[in-house]
Amino acid sequence: MRPLHAAFLALIALACTACVATGPQPSKAEAVAELLIGDFSSAEQAKLDPEFREVVLHARRIWAGPDHPKGTGDAVWLYVEQAMAEAQDKPYRQRVYRIAELGGVRAGTVRSEVFEFKDGAERFVNCWQDGCAAIESIGPDALTPREGCAIELTRDGATGGWTGSTHAQDCVSTLRGASWASSEVVLLPGVLETWDRGFDAAGKQVWGAVKGPYRFVRLDKGT
Repeated sequence: MRPLHAAFLALIALACTACVATGPQPSKAEAVAELLIGDFSSAEQAKLDPEFREVVLHARRIWAGPDHPKGTGDAVWLYVEQAMAEAQDKPYRQRVYRIAELGGVRAGTVRSEVFEFKDGAERFVNCWQDGCAAIESIGPDALTPREGCAIELTRDGATGGWTGSTHAQDCVSTLRGASWASSEVVLLPGVLETWDRGFDAAGKQVWGAVKGPYRFVRLDKGT
């Protein structure tokens, strides 16, 4: 093969490689959501340390797509349910997360806002089993935001995951005598670590894990 011909082919190969590498990439909000969606369990941690309970966590996408009739825009919305493994029909936490990338000087940061259901969430228990079809009949106007409880996540280049937390004492909580709550999150492929704690006005912890975060391992990728 003539040298010039070989050089020309090499340039074409490099150009094609660059096209593949710079093709459309999922948004940062989508990247975070993909790590959250699925079924998780803390069973492995509970076996190693009796101070941690066996908890299951299920997350499903709702109101998908920018053209959804509920008008959810470009954000990703998730329904998240947590329960003790032995009482999955009685979850202790049912929330909706709105996940969106911030703009301007905060570009690259992903905010996960937290919402509760205005009229109670009992009718949605275990809806993750059928893709939360029941939630499709309502919209964001049926939710109440938990002001100050949003988690802002940034990419961890070393692990390829995301880390974040609530801000200072902004997340108000009255659970078990608390005045405020904090949440710390680490998202990794196949692993979700969460450390939720409540503190009284004097800064004393009154609920939540003491030793460290709960470590949830993915059981299955939910749809």
